[in-house]
Amino acid sequence: MSSPLERCREIAGFEVLVGALGYASLADWVARWAAIDGLSLAREAWPVGVDFTWMASVGLPLLDQLQQFQGRSLLGLAAMPGCGKSTLCAWAKAAAASLGMAVEVVSLDDFYFEGQALDAAMDGNPWRAPRGIPGSHDVELMLRCLRQWRSEGSCEAPVFDKALRQGRGDRAGTRLLKADLLILEGWFVGAGPWAAARHGEESADLTPLTHAELAYRPVIQRNVLPYQEVWRQLDGLWQLSPTTLSTVTGWKRQQNLSQQQQTGSGLAEHELETMTRSLQVCIPESALVSGRSADVVLRVNAQRQVEEVRLAGG
Repeated sequence: MSSPLERCREIAGFEVLVGALGYASLADWVARWAAIDGLSLAREAWPVGVDFTWMASVGLPLLDQLQQFQGRSLLGLAAMPGCGKSTLCAWAKAAAASLGMAVEVVSLDDFYFEGQALDAAMDGNPWRAPRGIPGSHDVELMLRCLRQWRSEGSCEAPVFDKALRQGRGDRAGTRLLKADLLILEGWFVGAGPWAAARHGEESADLTPLTHAELAYRPVIQRNVLPYQEVWRQLDGLWQLSPTTLSTVTGWKRQQNLSQQQQTGSGLAEHELETMTRSLQVCIPESALVSGRSADVVLRVNAQRQVEEVRLAGG
């Protein structure tokens, strides 16, 4: 039986990614990570039942990318909620430390407005989403933090606790980010404005957009604009893209259940459904990387398995 490293050969485009990361061949990449037992790195950070192939096909190339950066660098990681990006980032931080790299992770979610301001910002959206969509973040604060980190190597970033206010969430203090490498993760990192002709776009595997959803698209379009300055801070961008948007429903339900089990608080079923819908349709799928095109796109199926890798310009 082949190892998880060897099984990466079966992923379309993976060998091209390995070449872009500086390896002469896929065999060299396999040999390098096998020699240092890469799949044992930071194993304590892995959740129970993690797929070794997931860590081989996503986690190890991510470490390769971080090792390629020179000096203080910011990597964006875009992925829909529930696909495992937060767990991946926590592992990447721990695994990088074992390789001598100082990596910190910050989420778009940490920059949600405080409770009342968040409610005001989300008022009127057709999904009654409590947070998550463009316009729910304090972009000015995010930029100040990133610029301070860029110049000084550290900054105080806010912390957002999704368990507060009956699962609607609120600010819960700050934490110090101090590292040479920073990962900024969030579901629409890189998303940009889209052409007016695309307002009616929809995914074939979702129900058609309602009149209210279409009418709110211009609001989202305006709200996306301030984030473009954040994306310009990125030194690289990776995207974990679902092969079908409908899989986000299952991912988000699992994520909410885990939050309820760990904290005793989470979104009610109807809130979960409407929030998930907002994430699926508030931005046209084609616009998710129209602001800052991803350097690496990993296409992920419902079982969180990488099916294909695409590189910018490929």
